[in-house]
Amino acid sequence: MELDELEKAWESWEETLQEKEIIDPDSLRELIARKSSSANSGIRKLRKYHIVLILFSLVGISLLGIYIINQERLGDMKWLYGVIFLITIPVFLWDLYTTHYLSRTRIDRMPLSTVIRRINTYNYWIIQERLVALGLLIIIAVSQFFLTRVWENDLVTQLTFFLVWGALF
Repeated sequence: MELDELEKAWESWEETLQEKEIIDPDSLRELIARKSSSANSGIRKLRKYHIVLILFSLVGISLLGIYIINQERLGDMKWLYGVIFLITIPVFLWDLYTTHYLSRTRIDRMPLSTVIRRINTYNYWIIQERLVALGLLIIIAVSQFFLTRVWENDLVTQLTFFLVWGALF
């Protein structure tokens, strides 16, 4: 008896669901188009950020190279600036690669799982990039501290050293 009532209730519920459209296909398409446009806009902003970073890297590499070549008074610091110069070249190439990787991410043309995988990969790269950059900054700051013998200078020079490097961190 209860099973028959349950079957009837289920059938009536199924008929009600078939009569009513739960999701309007047009509004669903509009929602997907709006979200895709928003996501593509975010990727375009990231690409613009990387392009600006690449331009600054080019200018920085050029200026640092010119500075190293033209400075005779660098002494012990010349090798440190040379290392910084050599480090900026792979950083520049890495920014080119990540910009290219982002430009190949087509949210509206790729399956969702592929887009999620690509964005997660990019986020992982950014975390690794920041960790490597932090390590390099620490190594450069400590090297400069010992090469310039900051502890032998006056208080203003010591404070300037720590303020500049503190601002970078």
